Amino acid sequence: MLQITNYRVAFNVKAQKEIDKLLDYYHIISADLYKDLLMEYNKTIERLSFNPNLNKIRKSKFRRVNLIKFPIMFIYTYNEKTKIVNIISAHHQNIKPSKIYKI
Repeated sequence: MLQITNYRVAFNVKAQKEIDKLLDYYHIISADLYKDLLMEYNKTIERLSFNPNLNKIRKSKFRRVNLIKFPIMFIYTYNEKTKIVNIISAHHQNIKPSKIYKI
């Protein structure tokens, strides 16, 4: 029998502020875009909660997951023992690479 263990997804303060800014930005542009972003955001969180190991390590212990329909990425780590995925930051994908992993 296959047992699936979900991970809990947590956001640090910086990441939550960045996500709030992105949501506000898309809400100002269009209510429909905002709804689409929320759906995509929830799908991405769900994907991470089922298997945070899907994305390869990019730098040190950090992993990156891109939202599929929006040019946004989450930088995260996860702990196998505690079953927690920690979202460290959220960025638009056109950010300079040197700024992506600054915490």
